[in-house]
Amino acid sequence: MHTKIVIIEDDSAALENAKSIIQEFFPGLELAGTADNPEAALELIKKVAPSIAIFDINLKKGNAFEIIEQLPEINFQIVWTTAYEQYAIQAFRISAVDFLLKPYKTSDLVKSIQKPEEKKISLHTNEALHIVNLNEIVYCKSEDNYTIFTIENSPPIMVSKPLKNYASLLKFDHFCRVHQSYLVNLSKIKQFKKGKNSYLVMQNKEKIPVSKGMRNQVVEYFNQLKHCILDQPHHINVERCQILIHSSAAHL
Repeated sequence: MHTKIVIIEDDSAALENAKSIIQEFFPGLELAGTADNPEAALELIKKVAPSIAIFDINLKKGNAFEIIEQLPEINFQIVWTTAYEQYAIQAFRISAVDFLLKPYKTSDLVKSIQKPEEKKISLHTNEALHIVNLNEIVYCKSEDNYTIFTIENSPPIMVSKPLKNYASLLKFDHFCRVHQSYLVNLSKIKQFKKGKNSYLVMQNKEKIPVSKGMRNQVVEYFNQLKHCILDQPHHINVERCQILIHSSAAHL
């Protein structure tokens, strides 16, 4: 069964652009329909039960949030698109995969559609082959020519490959080498403690040192987070940041 995707968009040029991106980059997805107004969108979603919806927020005959309020449940992922940044916080409260400001790049929409598909990595040990979801990896630590993976709700896994191999492999998946010995999942950072001895506090409460040479890159990553609230002069609370503008973990 194909994964179904729908497009809710009242601008014909934007609609054709989204359709062409799906057809070119996701031939395995089923474009199950399009709609350009709230009434048609509501009917379409109920009829086809999509897995993903590309949703323009401002429609000529209404607002996308009004459609969502009429659904008994939201059991699909939403990629919000709009020319108005002020909708971002509200959008992220509603099953959001991403929030794209128009005009968006082709690569941005491609990345957004890819997000619901959990990426996996195979980790080989002497005892077994482990298949791990990337979003479950908290961080990786170098131990000589070995790499230790710290994984949510699972024992650590030690692999007989150096950390540099995984730093290269995962650089486009929001992983960043913040220290010679550590590669972290940026989405698992809870707090960045700045200062002479900078470190990250991960969601599992472990502290990861940030090397002097990587501080500016880490700060740049946080600069991509808009609408952040600074709790204290030297603390950035990631959990209270509402919007992640497509940044480049690859550049970190």
